[in-house]
Amino acid sequence: MKSLRLSLAICLSIVFTLEAIFCIPANAQSSESEKSQDQPTVSERIQRVENGLLPPFQIKGESTAKMNISDRMKHYKVPGISVAVINNGKIEWQRSYGVKEAGKNDPVSVDTMFQAASISKPIAAMAALKMVQDGKLSLDEDVNKKLVSWKCRKMNLPRKRK
Repeated sequence: MKSLRLSLAICLSIVFTLEAIFCIPANAQSSESEKSQDQPTVSERIQRVENGLLPPFQIKGESTAKMNISDRMKHYKVPGISVAVINNGKIEWQRSYGVKEAGKNDPVSVDTMFQAASISKPIAAMAALKMVQDGKLSLDEDVNKKLVSWKCRKMNLPRKRK
């Protein structure tokens, strides 16, 4: 049961990470030239992350209820998490929520070590699919046309039989 909770905590962390990367409303993203003094403060962005979580899928035309971190932790029975938001290559803010172990009082801190598992592959896959969606990458294109510092070797795969 403890490993299931740990797995759920890892999945929840991945969801928060992916939401932070890919679920920011389009009007929240702007170029340097469009930035003005009315940009949200760090405090406002923290509130948006803490209270603006989106469900894993949305149905077009239906309203989407936003969720908060505390409710999601209760729903998935996750005792504690730590969140760090990276903006322009630097940690902009970090917060911790809950306790290290269910039934105990030892709080999670931003320095608490979590077993993160291998999250680089799903994050890289999501980033690649976002690039496909934006028309910057094609899944059918030879990957070596995009690689610069190294290349994938040609694979001699059997041809499909008709």
